[in-house]
Amino acid sequence: MNNTNEIIQLESWLVILINTYIEHPSINLAKIISYYIDRILTHDDFELNQSNNCQYIAMRKYWRWLCLQH
Repeated sequence: MNNTNEIIQLESWLVILINTYIEHPSINLAKIISYYIDRILTHDDFELNQSNNCQYIAMRKYWRWLCLQH
């Protein structure tokens, strides 16, 4: 699997995890979501640009904050 496909797969899992959290919120699921966001942001082929920079940074801040609330 090439690196671009890895990012797409991580993003797909992230969508599934967030949709699951909406239906069944839990601190453990929030931690997993935070982990996947970090994996995307630290992936070798992930390039921050104006279209995704704010989105992923804001998501990381939100999910980390949410994890600290429990």
